[in-house]
Amino acid sequence: MSRVAAASCQARRFFITINNPSDDEITTLETLDYKYIVIAQENAPTTGTPHIHCLVLFNSAKRISTLKRLLPRANIQVVRGTFHQAREYVIKDGQIIYEDGAAPRLGIGDTFKQMVQEAKAGTIDTESLMYCRYEKFFQRFIPKTDYCFDGELNTKNAWIYGPPGTGKSRLVRDYARSRGYRVYEKLSNKWWDNYDGEEIVLIEDLDPQVCKLLVHHIKLWADRYPFRAKIKGGSVRLEPRFQFIVTSNYSLAECFE
Repeated sequence: MSRVAAASCQARRFFITINNPSDDEITTLETLDYKYIVIAQENAPTTGTPHIHCLVLFNSAKRISTLKRLLPRANIQVVRGTFHQAREYVIKDGQIIYEDGAAPRLGIGDTFKQMVQEAKAGTIDTESLMYCRYEKFFQRFIPKTDYCFDGELNTKNAWIYGPPGTGKSRLVRDYARSRGYRVYEKLSNKWWDNYDGEEIVLIEDLDPQVCKLLVHHIKLWADRYPFRAKIKGGSVRLEPRFQFIVTSNYSLAECFE
């Protein structure tokens, strides 16, 4: 947008910044025909220059050019984003020297916009009622940081084999119980439905025929990198934070020859 176009556009919400503000400039702000205004004063961290940030909400739309005639030294911008994000920005590091009027209530639209921004920044409150109600929606915006298993894979994965009835599955459950781990009893297929972050993923009685069908998937599940897990109707991203354990009547060599 050109400077001419920006100066002529109309809005009700503005950011105003003034370096080394005079008493007359502050008085001008305080006497604007506003619905709500907040002014905070602070010093620039690097130069120490005193300045004010102001958020003003007018009853009717104004042009930047109109405000510029009243405050020629001011930097004036139309507020982008939600009102409450703008107010938080103005007051977060400064001392409020003037506040007046009725701040608008946080409506459902503003709430969603604000929470989307928080999700993108990784600061969203995952225990809030709104997040719990719309978790899948907000999960789309939370930045994904790849977790990779940083140890020896033979400490993450185990293949326990032997004749039937020798207590292979019981061994796994006793191990889990002794450490307070939960066990996800995974079926011998590609699906991960209902997995809920259990510390141990257990596939029981795997045989060579099934291994031939799942060989590609098993390599992904046992690796150190995140992967897309198939669920009915789509997929979810899983990180290798679990121990992957297989019980079988056959050795690895017999299943993957």
